[in-house]
Amino acid sequence: MRWCVLISVMWCVACARQPGGDMTRPPEAWFRAMPNPDGCYLQVWDGPQYTGQFDYINGPRSYPTLRSMANQRNWQRRIASVRVGPTATATAFPEENFQGGAFELAARAQFSTLPEIMARRISSLRIQCGETTSGSK
Repeated sequence: MRWCVLISVMWCVACARQPGGDMTRPPEAWFRAMPNPDGCYLQVWDGPQYTGQFDYINGPRSYPTLRSMANQRNWQRRIASVRVGPTATATAFPEENFQGGAFELAARAQFSTLPEIMARRISSLRIQCGETTSGSK
């Protein structure tokens, strides 16, 4: 009898859905990467002014393409705004395999809108990590 109740409860939980929810894909936040706890990351958005979908791209690492990122995300030519973590520096390129004119991103830099030469054009990245820099002594 206990097994019957347990199976019934599990069935109800498995079949339950929220109104208007998509049963084929969990919420977008479930696919977001977590930032590197050492502060070596870029937080990127697909819209200007930090709007739209966002994710974290962690370093230290070289990304010759942004087509297949963590959690099967594609950030190829999508990045419109970015915040750089406190220990990260990055070099962005408009073409895959680190080709084209390089654009440098310093630690703690914030671009609510990337310059036109890079907005929605970044195709590869190199992220380096350093020590946390503090503004106070």
